Amino acid sequence: MISLSLKKSKGILVWLALILTGINFFRITYVSYVLPIIITIIYIALYFIYGCKIFVALFLILANDAIGQIAGFISVKYLAILFIIAELYKSKLKLKKNNLFAAILSIYMILQPLLTGLDDFSTCFGTLLPFLLLLILYNNNDNNEFFDNFFESTALIICVISIHSILSGGYNNAAYVISEYSREAQFIRHGIVGVGVGDANFSSLILCTGILSVFATRDFKTYVKIIMMIPMGIALSLTLSTSGLIGLIVVIITYNMANNSLQKRIKYFFIIILVLIVSVQLYSSLPSDFRIAAIDQYVDRMNMKYMDLISGNFSGLTNGRNDLGDFYWRYIKEEGFLRQLLGGNNLLLFSHVPHNTYIDFIIQFGFIGLIVIGSIILLRIRNIFKFTDKYNKGAIISIKCLYLFFITTISVYHGSTFAFTLFLLLIIP
Repeated sequence: MISLSLKKSKGILVWLALILTGINFFRITYVSYVLPIIITIIYIALYFIYGCKIFVALFLILANDAIGQIAGFISVKYLAILFIIAELYKSKLKLKKNNLFAAILSIYMILQPLLTGLDDFSTCFGTLLPFLLLLILYNNNDNNEFFDNFFESTALIICVISIHSILSGGYNNAAYVISEYSREAQFIRHGIVGVGVGDANFSSLILCTGILSVFATRDFKTYVKIIMMIPMGIALSLTLSTSGLIGLIVVIITYNMANNSLQKRIKYFFIIILVLIVSVQLYSSLPSDFRIAAIDQYVDRMNMKYMDLISGNFSGLTNGRNDLGDFYWRYIKEEGFLRQLLGGNNLLLFSHVPHNTYIDFIIQFGFIGLIVIGSIILLRIRNIFKFTDKYNKGAIISIKCLYLFFITTISVYHGSTFAFTLFLLLIIP
């Protein structure tokens, strides 16, 4: 009876925390002074009393913007210090096999911008803390139990962020409205809050992660999954992100192919393609009064991208990313041989990051660093096939494919998203 009561109380507190987190995103006058303190107390209770440790750790990574500063002067990320000390006090850190080197490398990669003067101490420390907390929790928990909680918590948190984006219209990404590419000015793109950036492309990565996490949560009934994915899909449409659309297709195809037999994979692949074609055709035939403006903008933007593709205009197709890549590649080639091998180069040479994390890695860690990082990623992918739980196995394959694709389109070198990316690519499973 007591355990049943605790389980019920935990569920109520989790939903209360999520609802209050969503409300606090709106930064309501006066309420925003008190609410962060209340939310913080609830999350501390969930961590220490109800054992929702993974849920709280993921909140610190995915929704830290909801609170920002506790009582106006303490960053919510510093809560991780309290949780890390508690975990280390309770039990010694036991890194899983082959995780020691990857953990040390990840910590170095997080601190490297501080060593080269690219970031300040606060930024790097704020990136490191949630990464360390997730690392400790991963190594102190059973694999299947960890991933069950991981995907469920991620789905819930990102769903709340998505609902806020729909209600508020999302973060107005002004950089695209006044873009140097004049044709982009017709598209007003919106990001989501919660992940430390309002950038539409970063936002679409997080939203695709949320959609995948809904697929991967075995405790959600089908109708619950559909209800949760609707706000995520709408929020994704607000970003107008080409990468987001491709990422969504990557998630759907890889998850279904990883979780089924060869015969079912072929069947589901053609079903997915058929559903996409039919959906596009049906939507296109709707009267204008029934169509959604954000989706129409998305369709217009995809048409523009298609025209760029068939005309060979790769600068337009990538919004200038290939030009930045060319600039940085020439810079790398002109550097000395030692710097090419070991890195330590200037990531912000042209006042824009390369918008390609693989190029970031070459600039910061050299070709040797890229080979080492790539080798660890391949080792982790090999480890997936030793997984006994087929349900989580498919989700982990899919999430790695998603992030390996997305880091070709964005520069992830600091902040919460960087901590999350390193954990997904270098640490698990």
